[in-house]
This record gives sequence, structure tokens and C-alpha cells, in this order.
Amino acid sequence: MVRTLSNSVETTLLLIAYYYWTKIGKQYSRADTIVAVLYAIAFAIRPTSGIVCATLVVAQICTFGFSGVKNLFRAFFTGALPVFLLGVAVDSWYFGSFQVTMLNFAKVNIFAGISVFYGTHGTLWYVTAGFPLMLLTYVPFSYYGLYKMMREREDCTVWYVVVTYLTVMSLLAHKEERFMMPILPYLILMAGYALTNLKRAAPKLGLGLLIFVVITQLLFLGVWNNTYRVGSLPVMDELRTIPEDELRSVYFITDCHATPFYSHLHRNIPMAFPTCPPPLNESMLYNDKMRLFNNTEKFVSDVLDQTKYSHLVMASHFENATRNVLKDHGYVKVI
Repeated sequence: MVRTLSNSVETTLLLIAYYYWTKIGKQYSRADTIVAVLYAIAFAIRPTSGIVCATLVVAQICTFGFSGVKNLFRAFFTGALPVFLLGVAVDSWYFGSFQVTMLNFAKVNIFAGISVFYGTHGTLWYVTAGFPLMLLTYVPFSYYGLYKMMREREDCTVWYVVVTYLTVMSLLAHKEERFMMPILPYLILMAGYALTNLKRAAPKLGLGLLIFVVITQLLFLGVWNNTYRVGSLPVMDELRTIPEDELRSVYFITDCHATPFYSHLHRNIPMAFPTCPPPLNESMLYNDKMRLFNNTEKFVSDVLDQTKYSHLVMASHFENATRNVLKDHGYVKVI
């Protein structure tokens, strides 16, 4: 599953699960089982969803006491455990040996620290850089809503979910914006909470701020969807226009898998790109990505010496470093 797609599915499942979680009471009901199943599926897809689940488990115990504990055990055995066992069975069948994917995820990314290979950021990166990029003009209102919800001590469950998830994920060295997707809807909800309170206190100001947020969000949406890193899709459309007898093979001189592949080209031809698997052992430390960035010209020359590709697709930041070697191998810039 594509990484951003897995995060989107995780976020959707967590939102649906939270909706049913709000319907849970002292008496066991169908909602308990639904919540357990949804969280188990989300956990199987992205183990980080366990942070949200654990926070709500604590909230349920604090709210309902012994009844909450009893209901949690029942929901676990009737809903979560079957999903977990099914996931282990499918993964073990696929790999041909006993596998617990969630444990492997934790072992590789947390305990072995392999994820730092793809970059590290400071502890406050999500607050200072990640959220501003994801929320844009929602940012001040989300932060204000977070503060106001804590101060007024209304239903703080959402507050605890956001703060707990953010704290745990901030302690991990490797950070990406997509990791915050599970709490992104809650942050937008808090922005709405803040704007609603501002509109009550100062109707004209609140309405003006709401219009400002809507307009700026739509502007950013239009600009980003049409200009920001959109080349990976049009280039595949361009390749499809090349006659089959001319387009015999393609090599992508890009940062790992930066473009769609056969799903967009629909041609049964050889295609390749610099690989960047995580360094699970010493032999994988110096992979294609490392060689590409350490000595771009030599890496591209070695690739073209081994295989004569009919077409090359290259990220613009590699153009200057490869101009001479491409000329030597007879390649001409088309677009």
C-alpha cells in the first residue's frame, strides 16, 4: 500500500472508531465491538494508531471504572483479537514463516532506529514546521482551540488524544508530515472550536477571520494542486504519448520512487530507478540513493554503461551534474 494511502486509511478508520467510541457507555454494546475491530484494523495497517487507541482506553477506564475494564476485555476478545490473529495468519502465509508485522515495525523503526536513515528532525519540528505546512492558516486557531479547550476543561478527550499522540511522535527522531494525519482532523476541529468562540465574542471579527481562513485555504489548495511537485504525473502522461517502437525502456534519475510506474504507463517495458531500501544490514548501507547523491555523475555513468535505456526521466536538481555524461552517452534533452 502506498505510504500516504495507508496514512489516509488509518486516519479514516480512527475517525469512524472515535465516532462509535463516543457512544460507549457503562453497559457493553455493539459500539464496543465496532470500536475494537476498527482500531485493530488501523493498528494492523499503521501500528502508530495504537497511541490513539491507548489514550482512549485510559479515558474509558477513568470514566467507567471497573465496568470500563470489563467491557474492554470483552471487546478485545470478541473484536480486536480475531482481527489480529487473521493479520498474523495472512502475513505468515504470504512470507512463508511466522510473522507479527506490528512487532517487526517496532523492532525496525523504533528499537533498531532504521527510520533515521530517511532523515531526522528536532523534537519541536511538528509544532514549528510540520503543522504550519499541513494546516496553513488554520494553525493559530488550532493552537488557540487547543489552549482554550484545556483551560475551559470541557470534553478534553480530544485534547488528550492530540497531546499524547504529538508527544510520543515528537520523541521519535524520524518525522514526516504524514505521520500527523491521524490527529489532523482533530486539529481542524479545534480550529473550528476557536473560530466559533471568537465569533460569539466578536461576531464581525469572527466572521471576517472565518472568511479569511476559507479563502486562503482554497487559494493554497489551488496553487499546490496545480504547481507544487506535480511533475511526477504529467511526465507519465508524456511517456504514454511516445510510440511503442520508440519507448523501449525508461530509467528515472530521481530520488528513489518519485513517480508512478506501470499503473500509469501501461506498457510492458523495462523501467528502473535508484533504489533506497532501509539499511537492514551492513551490505545495504551503500545503496543506489547514497551513490547517486555522493557522486551523481559517476552513478549515472555506471547505470548507462550497464544498460542503454531509450529514455531517461530526471529530476531537475540532477541536470547540471549529469549534463556531460548524458552528452557522452548520446542523450538529448527533449522537455
